[in-house]
Amino acid sequence: MPTKAKRNVYHLTWDAKRKEWVLRQEGDKKVLLSDTLKDYALDEAVIYAREHMPSQVKVHAKTGRIQFERTYGADPARHKG
Repeated sequence: MPTKAKRNVYHLTWDAKRKEWVLRQEGDKKVLLSDTLKDYALDEAVIYAREHMPSQVKVHAKTGRIQFERTYGADPARHKG
């Protein structure tokens, strides 16, 4: 049976100290990219995530709450709820 590739999970969050939107991989403090404008940071995050599929980008508000998420590559199967 083929093994599934682990999904890379990235978070786009506001960094108040840097005064920038930053993209980090889940569980890692290293900043992968940053921008002062959220729209530009999101555009770059999407490009980065597509280059590292399967992946997921979780986009946060300045408050820290997740606003939405996007997945790239093999989406998880939907289940009847």
